[in-house]
Amino acid sequence: MTTEKEDAFRMINACCRSLAEAAAILDEDARFLSARTGLGETPLHYLAVEDKIEAVRWLASRGAEIDPRNEFGQTPLMEAASLGNTDLVFFLLEAGADPSVADDLGDTAMIAAATNGHLTIVQELLRRGVNVATTNNVEETALYCAAQGGQASVVLALLEGGAEVGVTSMFGVTPLHIAATYGHEAVARVLVEHGADVRALTEEGQTAADEARTAGHVELATYLDPKLGRNK
Repeated sequence: MTTEKEDAFRMINACCRSLAEAAAILDEDARFLSARTGLGETPLHYLAVEDKIEAVRWLASRGAEIDPRNEFGQTPLMEAASLGNTDLVFFLLEAGADPSVADDLGDTAMIAAATNGHLTIVQELLRRGVNVATTNNVEETALYCAAQGGQASVVLALLEGGAEVGVTSMFGVTPLHIAATYGHEAVARVLVEHGADVRALTEEGQTAADEARTAGHVELATYLDPKLGRNK
């Protein structure tokens, strides 16, 4: 008697070797299609993470669930978006994957893609009308996460796609504040050019310029200071 984990990896390994072999296993028992690994991933989910698009296509054609969740609440779409598996993301969306689903931390495919700077995926999600205002469990939007990661091109795409430039996460931190904290000058410039309020204060009373200076990003603070009427 095999465990579910063993069944899942038997199917996964077969898909990697030969789809004919995988078909024979499914003909033996269709339950292999939904067997789970130790992390709660189905074969389709596992292979999506590994960017095995042909295997994923085949499993979907055999009736595999498109939006299974692993132990962390993540779907194949979320993980493919996070990893930048662009072709897989496009396939999963066409196959009916739901981009609005959030994991246990509240992160969505949009937030995952924006965080990691995968512009093409972000643009496709925007084209499909995905809500850019969605926040995770700590009230971070995709824009905030992109700003924190220094993803200037993604920040621009999100702003052009309707993201609110001044929306705050917990403790009153705006995308401009977090970009300043991490010294992402290109991001800060994009945000300011799109109307970010340089006078906005965190709950601790800090402007973005204050955050930049505290973190040692003097050039960025120098860029922001004149916009506050400072001459430092």
